[in-house]
Amino acid sequence: MIRQDASLRTDQIKLPYVALVKLLQQQIVNILVRNYNISPSEANSRWERAIAKKDDRIAEIIDNLIKASGEGIPFLINRNPTICYGSILQMYCIGYTDTLTMSVPLQCLPSLAADQ
Repeated sequence: MIRQDASLRTDQIKLPYVALVKLLQQQIVNILVRNYNISPSEANSRWERAIAKKDDRIAEIIDNLIKASGEGIPFLINRNPTICYGSILQMYCIGYTDTLTMSVPLQCLPSLAADQ
């Protein structure tokens, strides 16, 4: 689901927590292994549990990854059908939502063929 958010700049989005946990799996598991001195299988189990229930440590890792990347984590977003100019956009994820919705700025709704 797409939700409009007037507080975002034209190149910013917020993704669902669950989506970021899945998309950043390798980085999260690697950080857990290296920084928290746990085994890879233990880190992967913790990552899997974080999909079902929000884990504060993993949420902190995601926040730190976003802050460390400057503008945010770059993502390509697309809403099918991809038939018009601007239907694929490169945006920066600057945070996450606790819902299953992606927050986008008002300006990109027409190119994604989304309702306003």
